[in-house]
Amino acid sequence: DEALITLTTGTTGLPKGANRTHGLLWNQFRIIGNHLNMQLDDVDLTALPIFVFNNLGLGITSVLPIFDAAKPTVFDEDKIIHQIFDCKITTSIGSPAFFEKIADHVLAGKSKHNSISIRKIFTGGAPVFKPLAKKLRKAFGDTEIEVVYGCTEAEPISGTPLESIIKNIAGTGLPVGPPVPQ
Repeated sequence: DEALITLTTGTTGLPKGANRTHGLLWNQFRIIGNHLNMQLDDVDLTALPIFVFNNLGLGITSVLPIFDAAKPTVFDEDKIIHQIFDCKITTSIGSPAFFEKIADHVLAGKSKHNSISIRKIFTGGAPVFKPLAKKLRKAFGDTEIEVVYGCTEAEPISGTPLESIIKNIAGTGLPVGPPVPQ
C-alpha cells in the first residue's frame, strides 16, 4: 500500500512525484541501515529529509540543518557549521551541492574552522566529479566520505569512497563502486 509520495529532484528531467509503498520503504530501511552502518551514538546532520525516517527507525539522532530543503543550496554556511560543532555531529547525509557550499565557505577562509572533521559523510543524488571530490577532501579533513548512487525507486544501488574518484584517471568514466549486495 502507498505510504507516502515524495518529490524527486528532477535530475533526469522535470521533478516528479514518486510513490513510495510500505514495502519499498521497508526494504530501503533494511538496505540503507546495513549499508550506511551508522552507530547508535551517531548524531546525523540529515540534509536529505527521507533519511530522517531511517534514522528514526534505527534509533539514530537526526539534526535537521537550518535551511529550506526545497532550496538545498540557499543557506547560511556559518549556521550549518555552527550546528556541526554545537551538536557534535558525527555523520552527515546530503547532496553534493550542499557539501560543496560548505566546503567553498571553509576553503575561502570565511569560517573560523580551517577544515571540518566528522566521522563519515554520505553524499549522493548527483554525480561527484574529481574537482568536487578534491575540494571535499580538503575541506572535510580526515572525514570518511562515501558517494552513494541510486534512484528514487531503488536506493542505494552502489557506493564508492571519495578517494576512488580523486584517483580516477581522467576520461575513464566516473567510478560508482560495487553494487550494494541486496
